[in-house]
Amino acid sequence: MESIYNIFAAILVLLFFNKVLDEIVTTGSPNLDLSTIAWAFGKLDRVIVTWVCMFTSTSVLIYLAFNHWAHHRHTMPVLYDVVAGVLYVIYLCLFMYLPLQSLLYYDLPTASSFIVLCEQVRMFMKTWAFVRSNSGRARSYKKNDDTSSNGQNTSILCPDFSHYLYFLFAPTLVYRDEYPRNESCDWQKVLNDLGQVVGCLFYIHFLFVRFCVPVFQRFGRESFNGTTLLVGMFSCMFPGSLVLLCSFFAILHAWLNAFAEMMRFADRMFYKDWWNSTSYARFYRTWNCVVHDWLYEYVYRDIVNWQRRQGEGCIRLRCLPMLVVFFISSVVHEYILAFAFRFFYPVLLVMFGGFGVAFMFVNTKARKFNIFLWVTLILGTGILMCLYSMEWYARINCPPTYDGFLDYVVPRSLNCEFSSN
Repeated sequence: MESIYNIFAAILVLLFFNKVLDEIVTTGSPNLDLSTIAWAFGKLDRVIVTWVCMFTSTSVLIYLAFNHWAHHRHTMPVLYDVVAGVLYVIYLCLFMYLPLQSLLYYDLPTASSFIVLCEQVRMFMKTWAFVRSNSGRARSYKKNDDTSSNGQNTSILCPDFSHYLYFLFAPTLVYRDEYPRNESCDWQKVLNDLGQVVGCLFYIHFLFVRFCVPVFQRFGRESFNGTTLLVGMFSCMFPGSLVLLCSFFAILHAWLNAFAEMMRFADRMFYKDWWNSTSYARFYRTWNCVVHDWLYEYVYRDIVNWQRRQGEGCIRLRCLPMLVVFFISSVVHEYILAFAFRFFYPVLLVMFGGFGVAFMFVNTKARKFNIFLWVTLILGTGILMCLYSMEWYARINCPPTYDGFLDYVVPRSLNCEFSSN
């Protein structure tokens, strides 16, 4: 791992000097234009306000409401369950709607939009995990089971708020009352991990500015044919792969390890050796263990248990839980991209929910399949980077073909009339 880290650091240094040399040759001075990254993370004050509102509702409202329901449902179980269920669904809908409205109202730029959307999804998953994991306590509670002098054992009915608050910051999406903890926090390691996150952001910025912007910024102003598209797609494979690996390292390694160290969270299994995978099934299980564990715990297992209760005929549909998991995951990914970029272009949805599912049925442990996996990953990231870049600049350089909602869902790059300017 250290050797790979050093290789990526060396590539970043070379990209930096490449950019400096290009600026000297072009403008006569080493002008490092960071306006793109400054624009992408603009309006951070609005991001902070939106995040505080989301966190307050997730931490305070959810806990108080759940605590009240857990301690009083035994008096009128049916009424409390129906009312609580309806209010819970309304809350989840509002939690998805209101931050989205804030994002669109303030017209947050791309990176700031990603922050709001990813935090919205993360808190949604945390809320679901907390309620799903603890609702069984209240439902199985009987008034005759009291073990405390006041008639209710609060540790049985509802966890302490401190446990819930720790869970909201802990780098895991699966709720437990207790987690393995380290004795101390190494703040030097925290600063080092956060510094690596910042370094990865500049790394990704250099990749886009150096390899992506020059190729696609005139899309819609100059003629693009099949050959140009194919060349652009292949030229995006190298930077696209580096963006994928940088994003993985920044989020699943550096960022999560920084929070794990701050929270003294001892379980650091955020990913496994997915790069050695000999099947797509193993790749999906090891690429992102944090999200995989949530999907397995609260979606896959629940569907399997439901199938068992329905009888033998339903159990035979063994692929149903897997298909539901892929559907949810692909829709959430597309949801984040669509509102961050402000257009619906379901390339990732098709590749992840289509080809990704098909590759799951290729059952092999041959080492050569690892080569196929890497080829498809590199090819896929090149296609994603190329098509999303084309659509981004098409919406800058090309007039809209449709009005209203249709312009949002119909790719403008497919209907762009190229000019010769």
